[in-house]
Amino acid sequence: MMLLLLSISGGMGGFSYFSVGYDAQTLNQAFAGKIEGFPSSGWGSGGGGFAIINNFLIGGFGFGSSMHAEGDSLFAEVSCGGGFFEVGYIYPFWKLFGMVELGIGGIGTSIFMHEPLGDAGFDEVLDDPGRTTRISAGGIGFMGGAGLIVKLSPFCFLSLRGMYIYSPSQPDWRFEDGSNCTGGPDMNPSSWVLSVGIMFGGVGEE
Repeated sequence: MMLLLLSISGGMGGFSYFSVGYDAQTLNQAFAGKIEGFPSSGWGSGGGGFAIINNFLIGGFGFGSSMHAEGDSLFAEVSCGGGFFEVGYIYPFWKLFGMVELGIGGIGTSIFMHEPLGDAGFDEVLDDPGRTTRISAGGIGFMGGAGLIVKLSPFCFLSLRGMYIYSPSQPDWRFEDGSNCTGGPDMNPSSWVLSVGIMFGGVGEE
């Protein structure tokens, strides 16, 4: 009971590796006949940090991840990234800290595609620069999650977190110059996110 009532303050920040879920079914349908076998998740990295004031935390984090697939005549890489402001609650238990969190921010997805390129001279690229294509879409996101932080030393911590990001936005695909790309994959931008990371800082009792 005393542990649950213990008040702590401090702060920590660091870097993490992320696994992010993708709407692979929609991607595979959109690329049918060209590419098959998009995986349902991708790996990436990111980081963030937060301050702790009487067990309440406030901070933010960002991440990026990617995965790819290829066929006989087309290569595609799908990337996802986001950044979030978060608030939550953290409580101690021996050398562990449990946390729950809510956040708001933005999430975006891009698809990079190209056919087999082969070697080319610079003059040829100037004459025909459209050798690759990238389309992007993004929108607002709401995050809810929970995590466990393990104290490795007075100033070093292992972070394990799981979260779900919900986005009500529908993909509005655009080329890099801002023009519209109609008929793009109707992907669900919402996704699950898992992370493991190392954080540095300190936490003290009050």
